[in-house]
Formats: sequence, structure tokens, C-alpha cells
Amino acid sequence: MGNSKFHKPVVHSMKRRSWLNDYEGRRIYLITISKNAATPLFGKITGDPLLPPAHENTPRVELSAIGKIIDEEIDAIPRINDKLRILAKVVMLDHIHFVIYVTENISRHIGKEIAVFKRNCTKRYWATDNSKEETRQPVFEANYTDSILKRDGQLSAMIGYVLDNPRRRALIGKYPDFFMRRFVFSIKSSDSESDDLRFKGIGNAFLMRCPNKVPVMVRSMWTDEEFSTRKEEWLQLARDGAVLVSPFYSKREKEVRDEALAQGSRLIVMRNQGFPEKFKPSGKEFDLCSEGRLLMLVKYDASPFEKQLDRKQAMHLNDYCRKIAESLLEDISMAIVK
Repeated sequence: MGNSKFHKPVVHSMKRRSWLNDYEGRRIYLITISKNAATPLFGKITGDPLLPPAHENTPRVELSAIGKIIDEEIDAIPRINDKLRILAKVVMLDHIHFVIYVTENISRHIGKEIAVFKRNCTKRYWATDNSKEETRQPVFEANYTDSILKRDGQLSAMIGYVLDNPRRRALIGKYPDFFMRRFVFSIKSSDSESDDLRFKGIGNAFLMRCPNKVPVMVRSMWTDEEFSTRKEEWLQLARDGAVLVSPFYSKREKEVRDEALAQGSRLIVMRNQGFPEKFKPSGKEFDLCSEGRLLMLVKYDASPFEKQLDRKQAMHLNDYCRKIAESLLEDISMAIVK
């Protein structure tokens, strides 16, 4: 094609970065890093999720030895580069989140600074590890996931999401039946001439509040190699805490769904059929809802008597999934159906 020289080539990676973003510029990011499978848990959840935030027994993470090291090293990130500030942080059982502010241009990709932080955590942990040197593993998985602040109002949502992690985790553990209640979600349209989107949902409503939601849509023209590459990208993002969003209609999309569930990841599944009046999840769906790993969504006005999902309907649902994944946290409202 004549204009091909103006197109930036697609580079596949396990943690794809936005090629539109300058990772050396003044920015704010929400960073998520998962622990290596061989690393002990970073702590345990304590407290009652129904208590107000200021209460002394509100949910928190009681950090293990490695968790304390990580917590201290997050605070020390500004010593790696004095142009970096930590605005919020949480060390969870098997992953960490922090909001980092690049206050002015830096001389190298922000990923290089995060790599130094990760190495510092590993070095300190190894100094306390009595295992043989040749069997030692890094504290964290390779790379990280970033979510970039894009507009006013998003920062408070990022910080709120980070600080609310212990409460959400405690709520899942203590009140699993909560995740089988019915909810109504409204997503504010960015187009003033378009109507807001409304959905009904059953399952873990907090999945809609996750800032890292990734739509899964497999194109029919992809080769086996292209699909394999994209599938592994989706699965890696899910391992790092992202929520996969899709109707999971095609055979290949179901393959992504099944492997994501097998590795313990979380899903938002878009349905075309409305929920019957007394509908309750059953079987595997019941277990996933109880574990906080599933949210089933349907368009607000969808009938329970819609015909079985076909390819044309799935393409339409994929558009909803994309809009859900791209929506900002402050544009999503939620209500419990009595």
C-alpha cells in the first residue's frame, strides 16, 4: 500500500506498551507487578471489610518478611530517580500496585526505573534466603503492566482502586454470596449525542472497577501463529491482574477463556440473553462467582428469550466489550438490585 511507510509496525510483546505514549515524559501511571510463582506470599489479609476506612480493624495486608522488603523498596523508588514520586501503593498477597508520578522528563524509559526497583527487591530478598544460590528465583514475574492517566478525574479513581484492594479481597473471602447478587451498571457515554450504556450483571461487581480490562476478540483471518501470540499476551495480562472481557463466542475465544480460568484469572462474560426473574448461577459459574472471578453482563433491556448467540450478535457484543474496557472508572456507576 502506498501509505504503508506511515504506519508503525505492530510489535508483539508479553506486556505490550502503548506506542502512542512517551515513556520518558511527564506522566502518571498505575503499575501492577505480579510475584514469581516460586516466591512466598507477600502477606495475608486481616480485618473486617464492612468496617469504615478509619476503623482500626478495617482490612489491611499483614506483610510477610518479603512483603515488608517490597513495601520499603516502593517508598525508596524516588532514590532511584528523584523525578519519580509514589502517590499510592499497596502490597497484596501475590501482586503489588502503585501509582507513580514522573514529575518531569527522564533520560530513559520508565520501565528501566521499574526494573531497578525489582532488582533491588530481589537482592534484598536473596540476602535473607537460605536456599542454594542456583535455585533462587526473582521475586517478581518478568515485566509489568501499566495503566496511563489520560484525563482529569482519573487520578482519584486510580488511587482509590489501589487503596481499596485489601477491602475488596477481604470481602471476597468473607462474603462470597455477595458476588451472586444482581447489579445494574451505567457507563457514561463520551459522546454527548449518544445514550449511556446500561447493563445488568451477576457476579463480582468489582471487576467493572478494575482499571485494566482487556477485550478478547479473535479475528477469523489470523493464522495459527498470530492467534498463539495474541492468546499468550492475553493470558499474561490476565496473570498480571487484568480482567478479560468477551462473549467468548468463537472456538478460539473459548480456548482463551478456558486457559484463563485454568490459571486462576478473572473474566467479564457478555451474554446476549437476559437473566430470567429467578436466575442464579449454577455449576462452574456458581463457583467462579463465589470466588470473585466472574461477572456476567447483559444489555439492560435484553430479553431472556433471545435466540442463541450467533456470529453477528457476537460481533455486536464485542463492541460493548471494547467500550467497557476503554471506559474510565469515574464513568461507571453501579447499583444493587433489591
